Amino acid sequence: MANPPVLLVEANSDRAIALDSVSWIQDPFSVLTPNNLSQDGRSRLMLFAVNLDFKPGEDISIVTAQAEDSEPATYPLAVEYVGRVPQVEWLTQLIIRVPDQMANAGDLRISITLRGVTSNKVIVKIKP
Repeated sequence: MANPPVLLVEANSDRAIALDSVSWIQDPFSVLTPNNLSQDGRSRLMLFAVNLDFKPGEDISIVTAQAEDSEPATYPLAVEYVGRVPQVEWLTQLIIRVPDQMANAGDLRISITLRGVTSNKVIVKIKP
């Protein structure tokens, strides 16, 4: 069995190493932001992972992401980009769009899945 993908966290915590993909500011994140480059105005999160390798012929379509709130309700998240961090070949960055239903979510536990193998769950904070 392949090693599962691992989302990176801050030292001694389950809190994701995550940034707003445009401003590079840490959480809490808003669902909507006037400072991004998209037409929909939704925030995009930049997460970092290891053990996220594509085989020849594979692309971003084999990576899925999901968020779980405190209820716990689960929400699919759109993965818009997966790529190596320049000059840090062992590290992969993912860009994930924050959907509308996250507007009042608070702390979310996010995980990713690659070829049916799910990562650890990491915490990000979504503010109203």
